Amino acid sequence: MKIKDDFSGTPQYFNRAAFDAMSNRYYKRALENLNKAFRIDSNYLETYFNLIMLNTMLKQPYSKDDLAFSKKAMKIVLDSLSLKPGDENYLLLKITLLSNMRKDEEALKEINHAIQILPDNYKFYFLLSSIYKKQNQFEKLILCYKKMIQINFRKKSSLNNSIAGAYMQMNKFDESLQILNQLIQEHPDDNNNLLLSRAQIMMSKKNFDLAKKDIDYIISKDSNNYKYNQILAQYYLNQGNKPLFNFYNNQVINLLNNQCDANNEDTDAIFELASLYMNLHDFQSAEAKYNLILNNFPNNYEALKQKAKIKLNMQLWNDAVSIYDQLEYSYFPEEEFYNNKAIAYIQTGNYSMALEYFNKTIELNPNNKDAIFNRDKLKAEMASRR
Repeated sequence: MKIKDDFSGTPQYFNRAAFDAMSNRYYKRALENLNKAFRIDSNYLETYFNLIMLNTMLKQPYSKDDLAFSKKAMKIVLDSLSLKPGDENYLLLKITLLSNMRKDEEALKEINHAIQILPDNYKFYFLLSSIYKKQNQFEKLILCYKKMIQINFRKKSSLNNSIAGAYMQMNKFDESLQILNQLIQEHPDDNNNLLLSRAQIMMSKKNFDLAKKDIDYIISKDSNNYKYNQILAQYYLNQGNKPLFNFYNNQVINLLNNQCDANNEDTDAIFELASLYMNLHDFQSAEAKYNLILNNFPNNYEALKQKAKIKLNMQLWNDAVSIYDQLEYSYFPEEEFYNNKAIAYIQTGNYSMALEYFNKTIELNPNNKDAIFNRDKLKAEMASRR
């Protein structure tokens, strides 16, 4: 006769909508739903963690706002732990927040303590693997994955695939290849991405004929996958066949443009397309794509950083300074921000500001040889003008 709606106006509802939007790469509407959840209940923990996940997907983690969110979430978690000491879920949340706040050593200490108490807890090892991956500690990462297989054998295939990826990152191609061949044999009907990984290894080992065999197969299965066309373009580039490289590279650009046209919130595709334009030194097209991202997310870290590089390449020094101002305001200090900003200031003739930013760069990293050399050169120039 009637339905009482106790769900659609709740933070749970908007978090579920946000998660669904993220899964389908509608990132702007995901953020809108999370903001609605915050307005309803600023203490609802899931909103914070979905926002952290979204910012990572958008290549804009570790902003000053992100840290403020993490600190607020940490207070809620610690208050909950005081009521439920040793609670597994709150411990997991605490460790996740520590990692997001760049307190990896503290997070590792917490994980190791938790593992002593719960030695077969898969979730703690999953968190441990994410920290090792972030730190590029691939040897430890592989050991962690192997332990996770022992704990949950049903995840053996996906974890072995991750182990193969870690070996690839270490340029241990033979070890990676051995695992991939086994996985391809075990999954003959669902192996396109495995074949893509194997083709990439064969390309690295300069076994181009074997690489081409895998590439031809996956292209025959899905000719509209931009990644498959991308590796085919790389194959022809390695073969010195410039016409076919250009053809398939343009095919990749067309496929990505179609993807972006279908969903202008899909920052994954837009970033990929902008990167392609950057590699082609088509800075105008690259900037247009970064602007698409900035229209939806005005303080996006990666888009701003790449756009600043474009301005430097185009010798638009004041524009570069403005973008670095924005990065400096929204994010924590980085050598690259300061050093590049100093170089731009030199070109505008503002030597005092250039000197200030070279000094800031060296404060962050006293071993930055480029900044030291440029600062000394600038000082000599300023002295000669007196």
